[in-house]
Amino acid sequence: MKVFVYLLFGGIMLSAFLGLRMAEQDAAPMLRKAITSVPAVNIQPGKIDLSFFPPRLEIDSVYFAKKRSRNALAELKDVIITLDYGSLLSGKLGANFSATGYGGKIKAHGMTGSFFDISTVSAVLEIKNQSFGQIPYLKAMDPDMKGTGTVHLAYSGSTQDITKGEGKLTLAGSGLHFRNPVPVIQKENFENMVVTASAAFDGSSLTVDDFSVRDKTLRGNVKGSMKVNMNNIVDSKVSFKSNLFIPPKDLVVELLDPNAVKRLEAGEDITVSINGRIAAPTIIMK
Repeated sequence: MKVFVYLLFGGIMLSAFLGLRMAEQDAAPMLRKAITSVPAVNIQPGKIDLSFFPPRLEIDSVYFAKKRSRNALAELKDVIITLDYGSLLSGKLGANFSATGYGGKIKAHGMTGSFFDISTVSAVLEIKNQSFGQIPYLKAMDPDMKGTGTVHLAYSGSTQDITKGEGKLTLAGSGLHFRNPVPVIQKENFENMVVTASAAFDGSSLTVDDFSVRDKTLRGNVKGSMKVNMNNIVDSKVSFKSNLFIPPKDLVVELLDPNAVKRLEAGEDITVSINGRIAAPTIIMK
């Protein structure tokens, strides 16, 4: 979120306040230096075009990576940032953002808490037709991942510390192909899966209102919460409950209650509890 805010507002603020004092060709190098100096993240912008009247920033590509490990986080192309003039009437600074990334179209709108303060922000982000298999973080975990999705995220709070903010997320994915992460399910991969989800974030707690999945043989939904470990996501603790149907032949039935097996054989759902670290949770089916 902090990186997003720097991109969203950095170019606009420089345009607005430095425009009367320097030529546009002098402002672009200064903006490049500001972008590349963001702590913790290695940002490499491509060609930068900056105009003052009206304020508009265009960057042909921006590459993000972790500062220390150099591991790729994301790459955006055709980045355009413009000023939201209506926000000025309320004493705030707003901006519109658009870009493309890995086949998806990205749009966002952000507004600061006040005109000169970007320590707090309210922002809405929408991503359409995103290819999950092209996202570096997901591709590193599963090189064969496929599928596309749409994401809608609303956030309000601190730009310095996400645990001091709150937000809502909705997600829809289709045509998903990915490696099976659940050891009690005897399938190497899930294929052509459809996923929908809605969740709310408050501080370091993520509440899942609904997370539904289905493919040709499987159907299920999950509700619960996750205590997020910001330093290591896989160490986050989860407490989820789910209704699930999957053919018994695809399960390690020895781990199931005999009555649960009978319900599955009859085409009925069973109850699943998932608790513990997200990397190695305890899963109980009955």
